[in-house]
Amino acid sequence: MKSLRAILILLACTLAGSTALRAADADAERAVRRANRARISAEAMDKLDDRQKLSVSDQLSFQIVEDRDTEPRRLQVSDTGEVQLPYIGRWKVADKTCKQAATEIKARLEKEYYHVATVALSVDILTTRSRGKVMISGAVRTQGSVDIPSDEPLTLTKAIFKAGGFDDAFADRKHVKVLRTNPDRTKKEFYPINVQDILEKGKTENDLILQPGDAIYIYRSWIKF
Repeated sequence: MKSLRAILILLACTLAGSTALRAADADAERAVRRANRARISAEAMDKLDDRQKLSVSDQLSFQIVEDRDTEPRRLQVSDTGEVQLPYIGRWKVADKTCKQAATEIKARLEKEYYHVATVALSVDILTTRSRGKVMISGAVRTQGSVDIPSDEPLTLTKAIFKAGGFDDAFADRKHVKVLRTNPDRTKKEFYPINVQDILEKGKTENDLILQPGDAIYIYRSWIKF
């Protein structure tokens, strides 16, 4: 009788161990599958656009790839710079690239709703609305404001061309200055730029990308350039 009981106990322990081992194997397999899905998701989202920043009135295409039975949603960026998303509601996307916005949305979805969320976000229609203005004065053909387009950066040389270019041979191309004031107007910075080097020597790395509110000053020199 004792021998039978020992056998039954041994059998029960063996079955329990086998069950635990299968459960551990299943957990390990699920972990591997989840890691693979996370890797594939990251690779897919790494291909999203990371150059063009979104702005008000842009029309977007949005999809969570794991929701296989849903079509891409058409979204429009509101005047507040937000879009209405499933699950999480209003989300700020203005002044972010598709890749930046999608990465933030992915993190929010995976926090509460998904183990892995692959967010596909792209621009269907870019608005032509200006992202702001810069002011240009001095030795250019047309002084005043220059719009910053929503679909591309505005560099210093582009702003000068939009203002009609330098107005005469005495425009000081070597000492153009850009005044930048931070949003709360507590700090001002001057950027001296040698535009002649940019145009004639190809030093495009010095071609400052302008921000809304920048002021450009082009002085005249006694020396003809």
